[in-house]
Amino acid sequence: MKYNIPLTKLKEYRERKLGLTQKQVSNRMGLHRVKYVKVELGYLIPDLKFLVDFQRTFNLKHKDIRHIFLDYYIEQMEVLGEEVGEWKSLIKSTKI
Repeated sequence: MKYNIPLTKLKEYRERKLGLTQKQVSNRMGLHRVKYVKVELGYLIPDLKFLVDFQRTFNLKHKDIRHIFLDYYIEQMEVLGEEVGEWKSLIKSTKI
């Protein structure tokens, strides 16, 4: 089943911690603004390149990326009643 899961933690991080607009973040990452907006709104699941670029561009730690992106997806999948056991163990063991 496909869900649109907006990344509210990404939006909060962008606005509160970075103090940047979507356009400013996408420019710093070298992305088209539309792609960044689609990720933030949940229409596009960020791939590994997006996660690594975001981490490097804003000098974040692995735990920050997990908190902003991966843990949030797990929380939302649980709310929607999806089976997440394998995902949890995979995410906990993944290093970005």
